[in-house]
Amino acid sequence: DGAVNYYQLAKIDAKPQESHPGDPDFVVRAERLLAERRFLEADAAAKRWTEAMPTSADAWEYKARLNVRETRGDDAAAAYRKALELDPSRIGVVTDFADYLMTTGKAEDEAREMLDRYAKAFPLNREIALAQARWLDRVLEAANVRLQAMSSGRYRLERADSESAKRNSKAGLDIKVW
Repeated sequence: DGAVNYYQLAKIDAKPQESHPGDPDFVVRAERLLAERRFLEADAAAKRWTEAMPTSADAWEYKARLNVRETRGDDAAAAYRKALELDPSRIGVVTDFADYLMTTGKAEDEAREMLDRYAKAFPLNREIALAQARWLDRVLEAANVRLQAMSSGRYRLERADSESAKRNSKAGLDIKVW
């Protein structure tokens, strides 16, 4: 039936690991560097962390977020992928990565496929549902730009906001005639 369960996403034999390189305050200090926009120091911390603990999903997530802030796109995507490879159950990493992919416009299909896969595995997860809604909003925005030009502004696609509107709409979209 195409359903995906958690065990298809995660390694069954994964063991919990220390998330810091031998120093429990390291994570707090590294996060502070990022929050304070001290990127050179944060970059050095990320390098130390991923080298000391190459199997730490926390380290790779930190490196991904740092690379996003420093607009190093390919490095950010690689670090997000590594974090999810190490711990695929990290919903926050999934939604951050999907948002990043959508924002860059380079891999919107990858974002949609990833969100769909996780939505099947975790159908009641609110973070995944919200990330899917953000993806749909971006698609609608792009479609409306084209539709407005083609229809001289007469038509606009909108998401149904109410439950009754959703029941009356086949695909969850309404077309409004101006």
